[in-house]
Amino acid sequence: MPGVAPDGRQYAEWIWRVLAYIIDYIPAGVLAGIGYLFAILLTSTSSVVRQGELYGTPYSYTTVERSTSAIGLILAFIFYLLALAYWIWNKAYREGTTGKSIGKQITGYTTLKEETGEPLGFGMGFVRLLLLWVDFAICYIGVLWPLWDAKRQCLLSDKVTGAVVYKD
Repeated sequence: MPGVAPDGRQYAEWIWRVLAYIIDYIPAGVLAGIGYLFAILLTSTSSVVRQGELYGTPYSYTTVERSTSAIGLILAFIFYLLALAYWIWNKAYREGTTGKSIGKQITGYTTLKEETGEPLGFGMGFVRLLLLWVDFAICYIGVLWPLWDAKRQCLLSDKVTGAVVYKD
């Protein structure tokens, strides 16, 4: 039967995996958004009047120059690093060691190594996270792959690491 593993467990439906991913992304997106706001809000604006002469004719014009302060850039960088750290903690460490990211815990799904039925571990969880970004980078084909795959696996992130996502 499609969508069911040989041991009777049900593979995760694609839409629920997408929802879990969106839930996982929200805290990282908020942190990155705060960083972006620091970069934008701590921007200085100045008007500069330029004067000169061109081919014997005097001219004058005003330009507006904007520059981000060093504090704004540092704060933005810190928040971007926090977003990345959260993402690695949630998707590589937490999901790798327990089988559940925050999003998968909320939606009721678990990521396990197919051959052992155990969580992937942090190392393979991290590899899976990197490959997930590649799945997105190849025109989303990798993350759309579960729509037609018998085991509902992503093209690279799941198949290379031997991961499957089951409904609890």
